[in-house]
Amino acid sequence: MISDIARQIEYCSAFTRLDAGDVIVSGTPGGVGTKRNPPLWMKPGDVVEVEIDRLRPSQPHPQEA
Repeated sequence: MISDIARQIEYCSAFTRLDAGDVIVSGTPGGVGTKRNPPLWMKPGDVVEVEIDRLRPSQPHPQEA
């Protein structure tokens, strides 16, 4: 992990309000997609499913940066 959990919470709370129950989902470091053969990146319309025990699955949708 590049940044520890406390650093991620500090970073996110600098630009958005975090409430109890919020989930911060982090991914792999930039450039990992270039190591795939063929290269693979997420694009708008792709679906990522995040599941946490005892909670219903969530499907955040990637946005263009």
